[in-house]
Amino acid sequence: MEVGFVGLGNMGTAVALLVAQKGYGVLAWEYHSSVVEEVNSRHLNSRFLPGVALPESLVATSDLGKVVASSQVLFIAIHSPFLKDTLGPVSSYLSENSLVVSLVKGVEEGSLKTPSRILREIFPQARVVVLSGPTVANEFSYGLPAGAVLAGESKEDLHRVAFLVDTEFFRTRFTGDVIGVEWSGVLKNIYAIGLGMMDGAGVRSLNFKAAFLTRALQEMGDLVSALGGRRETVHYLAGLGDLIATALSEHSHNRRLGELLGQGMDLGEVEKEMGVIPEGYRTLKVALYLGEKYHVPIPVARSIWRVITGEVPPKVMVNNFIKLAV
Repeated sequence: MEVGFVGLGNMGTAVALLVAQKGYGVLAWEYHSSVVEEVNSRHLNSRFLPGVALPESLVATSDLGKVVASSQVLFIAIHSPFLKDTLGPVSSYLSENSLVVSLVKGVEEGSLKTPSRILREIFPQARVVVLSGPTVANEFSYGLPAGAVLAGESKEDLHRVAFLVDTEFFRTRFTGDVIGVEWSGVLKNIYAIGLGMMDGAGVRSLNFKAAFLTRALQEMGDLVSALGGRRETVHYLAGLGDLIATALSEHSHNRRLGELLGQGMDLGEVEKEMGVIPEGYRTLKVALYLGEKYHVPIPVARSIWRVITGEVPPKVMVNNFIKLAV
């Protein structure tokens, strides 16, 4: 089976490593030529996944068309805003029987399309499976246990992808709820920002964090249900699991955004510090819009927005939170 990857960032490299460790040859496209050179010459990706040895069967290239044309299973691991511009020019290269696996989390701000929907439009000849959940790449790439969810319409497709990525320490579970899985992966970033704000503001109470995450899960479930997903999906790995991992992980960019805001930085200062504003900021704007349109109250998300816009300082949000949590 020919397996391809588009994007050798943190997550793309970690999942490509899983597949290569199963004995499959992997051909991966990467935008940064320095990453391509290092993966092929030193079998390392120090830019995105430092310290992890990569097998020789993982080969990198700058030829995107070659990767797409040769892949029976094509994993997509680039940021959602770049999907159309990157993959559109080579969409016809993918064969009719190929399977596309999305590792992408995000939403198109104007259209509110999730990555799987965008990928189906780019590759109308292919079927799409979504892989999501609490998968911190810096952990499972070292063999630490992790569980993920595969979402798709065909059980045969789900088994096909699981066969490629399942190991003794990385296991997948199946669902047909693509909407619930993708929107859970999108919305949890909002609340990771919020919890980061708490730590940045010096709040160390576990009682508070437990109440915060519980209330966050409720808001996520309300919105996902309104969008046509299942609440039980939100309460499993794609929602609760990913929320906990992202909100607590030191590797989370969204959590880091919250920490810096909690320390008193404004959005401009955060962008200078991080180099980019993480996905959760755009997601928060989308969530507030959807909450309004679907008549879904999301007061915790709105309070996070008030801190980001400078309307209230972080500690005011902390002090007011208990009124929202009960």
